[in-house]
Amino acid sequence: MAVRIGPILDLEEQMQHDTNGSLRDRLTGEFVDATKRIKRTMDGGVLPTEFVILSKLVAAYDAAVTVVTTVWNSIHGNDTVQSRTVQSRFF
Repeated sequence: MAVRIGPILDLEEQMQHDTNGSLRDRLTGEFVDATKRIKRTMDGGVLPTEFVILSKLVAAYDAAVTVVTTVWNSIHGNDTVQSRTVQSRFF
């Protein structure tokens, strides 16, 4: 028997009410836009130390997209196939 605890974060509670996915889409869109801006900066040339830091930031934003999508799908009972579809729209 699975035990479900209540929302841990305010964001998780907001996602419970986000039945149409608009919050999910807005958040993931913001993360993807930030990733694109960082990658443009990296493509323009940065110091090696900056490149390492910016690469980690890109990975963090990518992880945030995965977390938001996964949590939303978990709350709303959607499968992982849809999760991959949602992510593929942004990449």
